Amino acid sequence: MKKLLVLIVAVFAYAGVAMAQGPMQMDPKEMAKFMTEHMVSQYDLNKDQEAKVSEVNKEFSKEMFSSPMNFMEMGDEERQAFMAKMQKLSEARDKKFKEILTPEQYEKYQKQQEEMRNGGGF
Repeated sequence: MKKLLVLIVAVFAYAGVAMAQGPMQMDPKEMAKFMTEHMVSQYDLNKDQEAKVSEVNKEFSKEMFSSPMNFMEMGDEERQAFMAKMQKLSEARDKKFKEILTPEQYEKYQKQQEEMRNGGGF
């Protein structure tokens, strides 16, 4: 449960940085663009990888923002359902990233994800 909560915090960390760089509305396309740019710079992606990662991030962002995210108004069951959905989305995204990234890039990606889960941010 704690891991799942940290995963949600990591998702909102991405969202928070994206919001700080643009309008106050979280837009799935802008979020996907931000996440892709971050990955390109962090993992030295080639153009083919960048295009594939961009598509994965677009899918992820679209799904992520398809549900309301106001935790303060959610009941326990809604919150748990939302967190379960986010975990499934993240697992599916990571599986796709594993196919796109080189083993070294994916290892670095996993390491950074773990650091975010442990409160390290990006």
